[in-house]
Amino acid sequence: MKKIFFQTALLIFASTFVFSLTAFGAADSTDGGKDNSPTSVDLMPPTGLTLVAVGKDSVDISWDTVEGASAYYVYRNGKMVNRVTGSNYIDVELNNTSVYRYQIQAIYKSGESPRSESKCVRTWQKATEGVDGAVVCPPLHLRVVVSK
Repeated sequence: MKKIFFQTALLIFASTFVFSLTAFGAADSTDGGKDNSPTSVDLMPPTGLTLVAVGKDSVDISWDTVEGASAYYVYRNGKMVNRVTGSNYIDVELNNTSVYRYQIQAIYKSGESPRSESKCVRTWQKATEGVDGAVVCPPLHLRVVVSK
């Protein structure tokens, strides 16, 4: 994956700017120059993410299988922790009574999907039947607006 950086120094203080970037793949000379690069619609992220605290140090993670995906990356708190071929994973050796944020990313032959929506779970010191540990995820980023 190629990273592209954008920088501008002409921003005005206390103004809001929206940038849009569209990427196109290189045309394949074997198909007459037609651009067959995948679009974000083709590389769908997994849905149906479910998290269940299985005790003080593990979380059972499952999601809906995505057609065409060969494997999935599991992310905990923004970092990839495993690559799996099925639609479930048990994350172990976690800290008890801690909150963890998870996302799943589908891996296709033609690339990787965007990550799934984030969901959070809290591990429990003592597992309680009927309680899955689901919690509201804290915000990842805060925007501060300074006014006069």
